[in-house]
Amino acid sequence: IYCQMTGIGDTAADNKVLFPQRMQAAVGITNRQANRRFMDMLLGTRRFKVYDDSSTVLREKSDIVIDGMVTFAHQEIISADSIRKIRTTVQLSVQMKDVMTGENLFPGGLNVTGDYGMTQGEGTPLLPRDNVNDPAIQNKAAADYQRALEKAFAEVTRRVGEVLRPMGKVLSVDETSASIHGGFIHGFQSNDELVIFRGEVGRVGGGDKFIRTRPVAVVR
Repeated sequence: IYCQMTGIGDTAADNKVLFPQRMQAAVGITNRQANRRFMDMLLGTRRFKVYDDSSTVLREKSDIVIDGMVTFAHQEIISADSIRKIRTTVQLSVQMKDVMTGENLFPGGLNVTGDYGMTQGEGTPLLPRDNVNDPAIQNKAAADYQRALEKAFAEVTRRVGEVLRPMGKVLSVDETSASIHGGFIHGFQSNDELVIFRGEVGRVGGGDKFIRTRPVAVVR
């Protein structure tokens, strides 16, 4: 997977958040820092090889390209449980494309929201004397933005895992086991539950694709 995140800190310049743009790098919310955090989440699934523009792998040579952009970010001061605190909302728009076929794997695009500050224990609490123009408070607000962004990334990672499932080739079967060509390097992990199916292949759009599948067994 080749992934690229853009527009991560743009909203800081539009006064939609409670911290100045100069604080972005300090808390890790520049485009490159956020992209690396998203890469780490994808790598943490242990199912994909992940690259960005800092590697020698060009996006055209990858199997999958993921482009993401922050389309909305907002911070506000709310009252909850008799205290004032900061609530942060970040919306992320994501496109995922199969490089070989050009197919958009999130038809219509994927929009996810990271919300930080609505549940107990989340969001920077504010005392009556606190001022949002205080650099210390602004730094905490920037850290809240990072956590909201991480929530959005976690949801995207989950959705990517739902779409990009590892596949292997069944070599042999008996009454209690199956031998499969495919292993950790292909994204399989211990205790995975696999569906074995018979597939009928046909020519679609100039390439071979499964046109019919029939599940025959489940193995772990």
